[in-house]
Amino acid sequence: MSGPWTKYQKAETGPWERYAQTAEPPQEKGLGQTIWENLVGDDDPTTQNLGEKVGSFLNKAGESMTMGVIGDEASAAVESLMPGVNYEDRRDHYRQQERQFETDHQYAALAADIGGGMVAPLGALGAVGKGAGWLKRAAASGGATGLMSGVYGFAEGEGGVDERIESGIVNGMYGAGTGALIPLVGVGLQKAMNAGATSKALKAAVQTAPSTDELRAAGRAAYQAVDDAGVSIKPEAARGLLDSLTDGMRANGLDEGASALNLTPNSKRLSEIMGEAVPGDDAVPFGILDQLRRKAGVPASNPANKLDQRLGTQVIEGLDDFVNDIPASAVAGGNADELPELVGTAREIWSKMSRSQMIDDAIDASQNYVTGEASGLRNQFARILKNPKLSRGFSDAEKKLMRRVVNGSLPERLVHLAGGGLGQIAAIGSGFGAAGPFGALLGAGGGAMARKASEKIAAKNAEVVRAVVANGGLLELPVAQSQIPVIAERLLRQGSAAGLN
Repeated sequence: MSGPWTKYQKAETGPWERYAQTAEPPQEKGLGQTIWENLVGDDDPTTQNLGEKVGSFLNKAGESMTMGVIGDEASAAVESLMPGVNYEDRRDHYRQQERQFETDHQYAALAADIGGGMVAPLGALGAVGKGAGWLKRAAASGGATGLMSGVYGFAEGEGGVDERIESGIVNGMYGAGTGALIPLVGVGLQKAMNAGATSKALKAAVQTAPSTDELRAAGRAAYQAVDDAGVSIKPEAARGLLDSLTDGMRANGLDEGASALNLTPNSKRLSEIMGEAVPGDDAVPFGILDQLRRKAGVPASNPANKLDQRLGTQVIEGLDDFVNDIPASAVAGGNADELPELVGTAREIWSKMSRSQMIDDAIDASQNYVTGEASGLRNQFARILKNPKLSRGFSDAEKKLMRRVVNGSLPERLVHLAGGGLGQIAAIGSGFGAAGPFGALLGAGGGAMARKASEKIAAKNAEVVRAVVANGGLLELPVAQSQIPVIAERLLRQGSAAGLN
């Protein structure tokens, strides 16, 4: 009788079941056979024991390290020396085992390729010194990759010597072409890492930079410390110093003639001021010498007159040498030993303040541009860069950051273009052409958003410049110190050579 429970009932067994044949249980392997198969292998093409895994790993590493000289073919060649062992069969077996190993253990296979490539005798070929030109790097990398590809092609080729030579030549030619392009990867990686290092350094500068007002207060305090030292110079020592500096200017081309065509007007006026600086026999406060140094900055900062500039710089250097090593016989009072450090600190802080103030002034002036703040910032920073007198105190790295305000990166230039007057007009016109008045309204909104984005980018770049200057300047942009690009190029050369086979 059947019912819903029927499907849960077991079928009845008949009397014949006792006579049915049953499969024999698998025979367990002995300990010795298990150890042997794990150490050596069992020749089953679908499985891999420990010994076969280790062998496949070593074969892959050996091929990567020796460009195919050691690996499946070498192992098969050694085994074929034994009677009854066929070379092709063993070679195909090892190649199948490597493919199985790559499928079952991808990371271990990758480690074998990379590890072998890193210790390859020819793996470092193609590397050149820092600063090498693109053509030199491309030639070195192409030659190295071509050589390795040729060795791989010969070692992995089929047939006799002639066929292997042909395979090596063909692979070498392809490898040389591929290898010549590999330095582009290294250059790209290095640029990306440099950009990361620069971004990190600039972010830290912005977070810790003092304001211009804070620098001004610090500079005044530093100069007050100089005054508090109370150092004064004996009049005869001060007069002797200034006379010596004036004589040096005359010897190097100072023109003191009354002619209207005076060649060194600023230096001439400086020499007159120095001649009047010590009128009597009273001790000369150090502040007088520091004031003279500032006045010497007028001819020294005049790039339009090279002779004037050279003479002013000469006076500055002479005064600095005197301050840094004041003879005890020249001191009338105060602690002269502290003076060089105090003066150096005061001048450094005041210099940072002056440059920071210049950037602040440029940022403030940009607010008055009808064409927008971004346009104003670009114009103001371009004015500083074009004026040798204004840009004189900035380092090359700082000028590079200022050019970033003016030009921006490629994405930033696109935003500036879209946010500019012509960009906004184009957005409105294209919107009107596509959807009439409503499209023009959308275009105007998009142009306004682009303008805001442009102003934000320019303001951020300007603040980065001010922060770097206020933090003490930057002589050069940070460079990522890493071997990653070099290693990447090396592995690419090795991988390209192997991949052609």
